Amino acid sequence: MSGIGERPRDTIGVRGATVLVTDLERSLRFYGDVLGFRRRDDERGAEVTPPGSRTSIVLVQPSLSEMGAERASAARQRMGEPTGLILESDDIQETYRRFRASGVAVGPIPAPDERGVTATTFHDPDGNGFTLVDARDHESTG
Repeated sequence: MSGIGERPRDTIGVRGATVLVTDLERSLRFYGDVLGFRRRDDERGAEVTPPGSRTSIVLVQPSLSEMGAERASAARQRMGEPTGLILESDDIQETYRRFRASGVAVGPIPAPDERGVTATTFHDPDGNGFTLVDARDHESTG
């Protein structure tokens, strides 16, 4: 086992995350048409991936018949909450304007925080919350 500061010989990456939705077709339109993600089917739902990214989001519509009543109910209660996912844009001001024009529920106008990171929030049609940051800030803050 490697200690703090030592680089392990193997690497681990983030492959994806799951976002629960109530209407898979509506969500696919949102993630495809508004966010510009590409669709790839997955055994658990539909996988959507930003262009040029290896990390994807699996959209899952909880099914009573597949999950059982208790698990489906618990899954539905998690919808409409912050996802903890941070997406980045190479032009956050333009993305913010485009989201607003498309009717996306967006947070405040992106502005730099105390660390110099420009960010805002937005929600998908099910109210699942995301943070959107300016990729250029990440490049400059390392």
